[in-house]
Amino acid sequence: MTRAQQNEKTTAKAAKTKKDLKSLSEGDLDGKELLKLRNRAKMTQQALADAVKLRQSVICEYEKGRRAIPHGNAQKLIAFLRPSEPEKPQVEVPVAKAIPAAEAQGQAVADVVVEAAPTPESTAETPEAEYKLLTLDEVIARPLPTWLIRDILPDDGVSAFLALSGDGKTFLALDAFAAVSLGKPWFGYVTKKTPVVYLVLEGRWGIMLRYRALKQKYGALPDFRTVIGDFDLRVPRQCAALIQAVKAVLPPGCVLVIDTLAQASNGSEENSSKERGELIAAIKRIQRALDGLVVLIAHTPKDGSPTVRGHGNIQADLEAGVLLGREGDIRYWRSLKERDGPESDTHYFRLERRVVGQDEHGDVTSCTIEPVYGHQPATVLKGATALALSALKAACHEEVDGDKAHVDAWEKLFVERYSEKKPGLKGDSYRTAFDRGKKDLLDKGMVLDEGGGCYSPLWPSDMAGQNDAGRESRAA
Repeated sequence: MTRAQQNEKTTAKAAKTKKDLKSLSEGDLDGKELLKLRNRAKMTQQALADAVKLRQSVICEYEKGRRAIPHGNAQKLIAFLRPSEPEKPQVEVPVAKAIPAAEAQGQAVADVVVEAAPTPESTAETPEAEYKLLTLDEVIARPLPTWLIRDILPDDGVSAFLALSGDGKTFLALDAFAAVSLGKPWFGYVTKKTPVVYLVLEGRWGIMLRYRALKQKYGALPDFRTVIGDFDLRVPRQCAALIQAVKAVLPPGCVLVIDTLAQASNGSEENSSKERGELIAAIKRIQRALDGLVVLIAHTPKDGSPTVRGHGNIQADLEAGVLLGREGDIRYWRSLKERDGPESDTHYFRLERRVVGQDEHGDVTSCTIEPVYGHQPATVLKGATALALSALKAACHEEVDGDKAHVDAWEKLFVERYSEKKPGLKGDSYRTAFDRGKKDLLDKGMVLDEGGGCYSPLWPSDMAGQNDAGRESRAA
């Protein structure tokens, strides 16, 4: 048989099956024709019966695409195929279970596709439509997003404060949510007055001192509540007890801060997709029950990446975040992943020490955060650029005037130092690295070309003066 003949035969079979399905809906087929239809649709007796039990409509894939057998007519077919068995009630089974069930029976069908049509008995418990197709205007008409801290944190979902240990996550979070509980601006951002529950899972001894300092700064905080104790997101009864305790005191829409995520999942495998997935599922259940914002105080990886430490599925589920870092005694924060919000500036702060009590040895102190305005961040140089600057400064010290050095002396010192750091490079690799570092320093305005092949480094005071002069010239 030629390919054209095969295609013609296949098309004829598909047309015949379509015609017979139409006849089935009109009740014109007799028993033998029903049996032929079942065989042509490539369905076993048991597979068809099981599929119809799973849902109210069965779609069978045969030679040319998919054709639906309406529920009532499928029941007629089953009654003919299995007349001795009484009809059993329909069973609602998820799609994920429907397909393996069909395959287990050896069904010669590619897929079992189900329709979302609830039985009369389940209508009261099931939404009228599981999925609704919205028009553009219907989407636009939905309420605008609302903010807890304008352009930084939304007022629902899951967010996080992220930093390495010791960078001040808890100090900053306490300050932020104290301001939120009072509805006061925070770093100039408008806040929405919202009750707060702070779950303290580490640093319990010091939290009392921090709260004393916080009260000195903000005064009474009537809508700022605290839970101190053990808590594990993986234990359902503890999650339920926490939800019950919060709902008994505060209205829906409050903020729950979990400090820290590591302590709320102590002993879990941070890099396990399965375990992290279970954690985020538990966090979302709590968030839905409280109908507000859940904030995780979490650690970043040791390499400083702006993500939650461990597997990335928690990071993917964050609505927004705040990333902290430090430059010596000065610390900073900036917003991460605020969806469709403006790009956040970097905000600087320091820890201000406060006397919160006295003991037999003298003052007892803690800290609050205080914004630092006008801070100029230090320029961090790496690799060949950093080595090129240090080599230029060393070359200047070897000169008589000490203010500048010739490029040959500069390059010689650079190659000596770079070869110690990365021995074994071949060809012009050292010269290429030097040229790259020199260009980067010139581009950053950290080195001046004095002419005649001489260069001089700009010391911090010189750079500040040049920056000021540059700003004045641009303003002019």
